[in-house]
Amino acid sequence: MMNLPMYENMRKLVQTPYNAYINQLQALVNDRWENSTQTSSIIYQQSAIGSDVYNQVDISVDTAIDIGTGFKKGDDFKVFSHKDISAVVPLGLLYRTDNDYWICINTNEFESPTNSIEVRRCNNIMKWVDPQNGYVHQEWCAIDYELSSPQPAKDKDVVVASGHIFVTVQGNENTLALKKNQRFIFNGQPYKLMAYQTLLNGDKNVTTSTLLYLDMYLDITKPSDDLVNNIANATDYVYDITIQPDVSQQVSGFNGQVSATITLNDDIVTRDVVWSGNEFVNINEDGSYELTGSAGDVATINAIIDGNPNLVATCSIAIVDVVVDNFEIVIEPAFEEVRQKLPQTFSVYLYNNGVRLDDEITWGYSGLSQEYFSLVQNDHEFTLSVNQFANDPLTLTFSAEVATKTIDIWLKPLF
Repeated sequence: MMNLPMYENMRKLVQTPYNAYINQLQALVNDRWENSTQTSSIIYQQSAIGSDVYNQVDISVDTAIDIGTGFKKGDDFKVFSHKDISAVVPLGLLYRTDNDYWICINTNEFESPTNSIEVRRCNNIMKWVDPQNGYVHQEWCAIDYELSSPQPAKDKDVVVASGHIFVTVQGNENTLALKKNQRFIFNGQPYKLMAYQTLLNGDKNVTTSTLLYLDMYLDITKPSDDLVNNIANATDYVYDITIQPDVSQQVSGFNGQVSATITLNDDIVTRDVVWSGNEFVNINEDGSYELTGSAGDVATINAIIDGNPNLVATCSIAIVDVVVDNFEIVIEPAFEEVRQKLPQTFSVYLYNNGVRLDDEITWGYSGLSQEYFSLVQNDHEFTLSVNQFANDPLTLTFSAEVATKTIDIWLKPLF
């Protein structure tokens, strides 16, 4: 008599009719794949929604059919079938060929054991600047063929163009954060986002839409638009980042501290900073670092605004046996304006190749009389207050025996 454990093990080896059918069908597809005229070996599939990684996949390409008319759709629509019949593709996933990107706009999971999808060729790129870090996002998209004007706007006796377009784009972390009235430029023409469809979830396990339909209306051109690179409001968010103090050389094993100053259109702002370094330096999240290389090596420290890897500030430190003096006065935090009733407290220190010194700091002023401001010094700590706002800047000069630093400060009203 067969015992129960042996029976259970044998039962697991027996395929269900459905699994047997799927395995036979997969074997048939594999056997005929190489001889098919529809297969292509130059298609790459996005690894996941929002990813920049594409992997080569075996795809069969067929003509898409309009269900309503029975006619073939144009070359901008295709049906992709995976060699792997168990492949599951979410709406909005992108594919890349030699010359084009394609976006999945429909799936066929329930009508056939072989999973085919309908894709549409992307015919433009959405670009926009992230106001928080200046990064230019780019997303492939498909714009409908027709420009319509359902409600022409009238300005007295002149009829103004009021065209709008529909844009299909992948729903990911970046596009799902788009706001109404956000502007975009396509081939030199500005458009404004008026409405979007974000209610189409791919399945019950997905809580956000991976395929978006955007409704945009024709807008007017603004001076800050970059019509050459098709970036709306490009000069409204110009960021810069610098590293201080300036450390040109130090010995191996030196421990120091760097900080970053970030400006938005020349105004100092607060943003998260990401630090990194090469193999000759260990640097922490707070900007503290240790030089680990040997004499002759050059340690490189990089600072970027979180979310914008394209904007980088770099500090190169030569590792030497003997350090040559490089004095610098550093003011922290950096600032360019002070408002009435909101005093600004800051520190001023003398540095020598990244080493903070306790040398005495003196100060002087020019540009405005002292009736406009008060500056209180407590050793290396200073507090600047505004008595009266002014149309000209206050110039402050801080001095040590071996270095000086001059800054211009604007004295502004509270509101």
